[in-house]
Amino acid sequence: MSLFSKLFGGTFETNLSEGDALFEQGHFGEAKLAFERALSRAKGTDPRDVQAVREKVSACRAALAQN
Repeated sequence: MSLFSKLFGGTFETNLSEGDALFEQGHFGEAKLAFERALSRAKGTDPRDVQAVREKVSACRAALAQN
């Protein structure tokens, strides 16, 4: 896998899973980036799922601010 594919690739689901795993590990900045990548690939995704990811981005921001 090329560097660009790793940084900018993936699907909504794979980026969401990556973000969830990073969030659980306490890597809030990296999780936020993964969630934002998921949002950039959300075309055709259920709007409720997109809203849930937006809320996760907000949770990451809050955790970063708290730390």
